Amino acid sequence: EFPKYDSITELDVYCNQNNKSDVQMYNFITKLESEYGNITVTVYKGSKTISNDKSILNECELYFVFNIGSNKRVVCLADNKTWDQSLKYWNSSKYPYPRWCDEYLTESEFVRSIGEYKFHVNNGTVKYWEKYYNFPDMVFNYSDKKHDLRIGSLDLETYGDNCFELGLGNLNVYAGGFALNDGFKKLYYLNNDTELNSGEAIIKKMFGDLFDYIAEDRKARNNYTIYAHNLGRFDSVFIIRSLCSEGYKINGQWIDNSILYLKIVDSTRKLTIKLRDSIKLVPHSLDKALSSNGCNISKGMFPHKFVNKDTLNYIGDKPDIKYYVDENKFNESKLKKYKSLPSILNLKKECLNYLDKDILGLLELMNKVSLTYFNEYKLNITKFSTLPSITLNIFGIRFYDDQNSIKMINGPLSEFIRSSYFGGNSDIFVSGEERLVKNGYHYDMNSQYPYAMLQSMPTGNPVFSTNTDLNYYRNGFVFARVTPPSKDTLVNLFIPRRSDDGSVICDRNTFYEFIPTPDLKQGLEYGYKFEVICGINFPDACGNGELFSEFVNHFYEIKSSSTDLGQKYIAKLSLNSLYGKFGQKEREYSIRLLEKDKAKEIISKNHYSYMSEVSDNYTLIKSGGRLNSKLRRLYAEQARINTINDDLLSSKFIKSRGIPSAVQISAMISSYARTSINPFKNIPGNLAIASNTDSLILRKPLEDHLIGKEIGKWKLEHKFKNGVFVKPKLYCYEDVDINELIRKASGVTASNLTYENFVELVNGKDVLTNKELFRLNWETLNIEIVNINTKISGIKE
Repeated sequence: EFPKYDSITELDVYCNQNNKSDVQMYNFITKLESEYGNITVTVYKGSKTISNDKSILNECELYFVFNIGSNKRVVCLADNKTWDQSLKYWNSSKYPYPRWCDEYLTESEFVRSIGEYKFHVNNGTVKYWEKYYNFPDMVFNYSDKKHDLRIGSLDLETYGDNCFELGLGNLNVYAGGFALNDGFKKLYYLNNDTELNSGEAIIKKMFGDLFDYIAEDRKARNNYTIYAHNLGRFDSVFIIRSLCSEGYKINGQWIDNSILYLKIVDSTRKLTIKLRDSIKLVPHSLDKALSSNGCNISKGMFPHKFVNKDTLNYIGDKPDIKYYVDENKFNESKLKKYKSLPSILNLKKECLNYLDKDILGLLELMNKVSLTYFNEYKLNITKFSTLPSITLNIFGIRFYDDQNSIKMINGPLSEFIRSSYFGGNSDIFVSGEERLVKNGYHYDMNSQYPYAMLQSMPTGNPVFSTNTDLNYYRNGFVFARVTPPSKDTLVNLFIPRRSDDGSVICDRNTFYEFIPTPDLKQGLEYGYKFEVICGINFPDACGNGELFSEFVNHFYEIKSSSTDLGQKYIAKLSLNSLYGKFGQKEREYSIRLLEKDKAKEIISKNHYSYMSEVSDNYTLIKSGGRLNSKLRRLYAEQARINTINDDLLSSKFIKSRGIPSAVQISAMISSYARTSINPFKNIPGNLAIASNTDSLILRKPLEDHLIGKEIGKWKLEHKFKNGVFVKPKLYCYEDVDINELIRKASGVTASNLTYENFVELVNGKDVLTNKELFRLNWETLNIEIVNINTKISGIKE
């Protein structure tokens, strides 16, 4: 309970002016009133001292009341012996004793501010309280003045050691090559009669030649960035294993069970090569990326599954097409390409031709991408490991207005917001015989997430509050008791919740969940009821389009109208890669290759962990990532870590500071994306059959005004017949225009399933299928491809 607003003024006025200290006090107050002009100061006498230390506060406590206008005042607690050391800080957070500010609202209501807290008091009872936070702004890289042209490419070819199964078994390197921008290129092929008698020997020779070449002109060639397509979970494994005993210093970055980049240093000659994963910047197959960017070089065709230790020097009849293309990927285009190949195969010659195309094609691709990013945005791709990271910096350098500041939130608030961060809903809304759909329409929304980015965003600092009024939360996140509507009111539910096993469902029963305000407000319109318990509000949230409209409009215009394939490709990637970066949770780790004795010593003293025993003498270790240096400095300036004392938050979130991020932006964009599709799930007379994040399957067509090329409009992907809808991401139908069976099957190879298999699943029968599985063991640095059988359980209704 709190005293009334005027309770302090009911105390006795302190008026003792019989000693020198009191005279000085009143002179100070008079001077202060004169300087400010709009304040009056009254001193009241309390009944206690403000410390048990009698040597410091040996007289009475005093309340210095600074009246500011007619409805606001600051109260500073001091005593008549030490006031002169503290009162000069009366209007500052540096004030050393209790201090608060009261704002008069009505006869019974006032707001008391104490530090970061505000208590809203009515008749002596706190209605709700708020805690105000002050987090640092998001930081971005600076643009580059000089284009870094030191770019190269690298590729390794492998075969499976299981000669009786096509392409299966443990993978072994048998060929490799690299190419640099200045024209230097070399290819290597396994030959048991030469020094290149193993995959490790090939890799050692490759990097030995590279470093020797760099040493010839160190000034021009040092610090090359060499790209490999799928470095993170493929090439890097063989490279680390092969170079561990060659005397190179190897370190890099690791995230999400994949290596982001490797830095290989020849310490003796002070030479450095950086390896980056091109698939992290260009997230498509090399074949698709080359064609999408209008590259002159196209990927060749090669019988990977025909290669084993006994066929490396094969010269003879061209193998069957199954060695070139997986059976489930056969099509007319691939068949035509296969038929155009020579009837006689010289495997070594064709491998080197194929390898040559791969490294030169990748080099052409990365040069095109590099040129576009530098010419358009003055950024060197060689500084970035991922597409989201470079897109984030494009936004920061080119489009970010710091008047709408994005805060890097950490600790309990970050975890609160992250708990409300859901992806798009994936649902099947039919059951029983309705799973067999005679006719229907499959629609996709144009640029759903960029469309969501055009809405109001949670910019500025957050405020945690126990306010239970729905209208209080303009833009934010709440923890609430949710009561869904009956099926008569709303057939297809859409407010998500996490079940005990971690899965996301839309429940018909009452539940508690963390919810963004767009979901909450839309839910109210469709019959949901909410009882808010607490939440996070962003009072300085920007208006619609103020944060991202320039970014979205810029790239959408390029995507829609540019004739430059490279720019068009980058625009499409940029539109869809930015939002998730704000909410990145995965911590980046540093990795280091060390001699075992040194590794043990470092692990015992630092936050490193064992990763792999690379050889008898060397160990690969990893350590938890550190914050960006700019962020570390910003957080160091904060006097203390913000915490929340509320029991709900303390018990669940207070244990860890978490990783600073702007997860509020990602969570809000994801919420807007969900609300953009939800209304179409319950169209009267045309209820949805199924939906995914940005797609919708209906029995009847959408109205014409909803269809178009504009952002946020719908486009018809398939008009179909004979649909079978088993469960989310497991369905099929026949496209009526191309007479092709369209199959979706998450977790298995969809093309291995027949129409009859889907019908069996709907009828409750289990279906057995198989798929090739890529297994990477980081402890042993071993890669294996295996064929496994998988059972898909039938629907039991």
